Amino acid sequence: MKKLVISLAGGILLSGFAVTSSVSAEADYKIQKGDTVSEIAETYGTTTEDIKELNNLSSSIIVTGDKLKIDNRRVLEVQKGDTLSELARDLDVDVNDIKDWNKLDSDTIVIGQDLKLDLSIDSLKNFDEFVAERNGQAPVQKQESNKEKNVKQTSNESAEKDEKQTANQSKEEQPVQQANKTEEAAETLTVKATAYTADCEGCSGITATGINLNENPNKKVIAVDPDVIPLGTKVWVEGYGEAIAGDTGGAINGNRIDVHVPTKQKAYDWGVRTVEVKILD
Repeated sequence: MKKLVISLAGGILLSGFAVTSSVSAEADYKIQKGDTVSEIAETYGTTTEDIKELNNLSSSIIVTGDKLKIDNRRVLEVQKGDTLSELARDLDVDVNDIKDWNKLDSDTIVIGQDLKLDLSIDSLKNFDEFVAERNGQAPVQKQESNKEKNVKQTSNESAEKDEKQTANQSKEEQPVQQANKTEEAAETLTVKATAYTADCEGCSGITATGINLNENPNKKVIAVDPDVIPLGTKVWVEGYGEAIAGDTGGAINGNRIDVHVPTKQKAYDWGVRTVEVKILD
């Protein structure tokens, strides 16, 4: 299914666009529970060895709460129609900064030229969104326009209703429901969970099992590796609720899942989590 996949562990991963290193720039990344050096390296477009060398690590063992120095170097290839002022505006940087980073004497840039960008971690999301949009690509394996804002009013109303119902649920009821899920579950898995949405330009919204998520934006569906969780399986996902394993994804291998959410913002809010999945049937 064509969909928008979003990961906030530190940015959006892209395919089909080479981001290379050419500028000396560092920033600190606070290690989160479940992080590994290899995953952090993949997220920030660097390598395990580079992170270990930059942080004087003799092994790949890291501790939650510690900080890692990350190389934020990025390169952007100039395309037809690009101007220095428009690139600076879209990337939320100053024209003079780009000129300084690239030792430019004027605002003239040419097609195919590599512009070196010294970006902080907080700017990475904006950079990756910009690259995805200008290349007509969605992160990882999909295509979409990240500036698509046409969210149906009915979808928003349904999402808000679900949120209110969750907020109003008593603290006494929640543990009981979770206990029931545990009793019913035949198997429990610990997985890394990201989020995706069908609310994007060019996204069909049709899952691998034929569920139309554009017509049912609030339906609880997860994308799975069928070798781990067979398609059609009913599950309970920590922090998400009961769902159906109704979709697949090119990046969903092993103990990884994607939870479907109705909007792009909710996907950002979900981020990347390590959660328990209980198989209900």
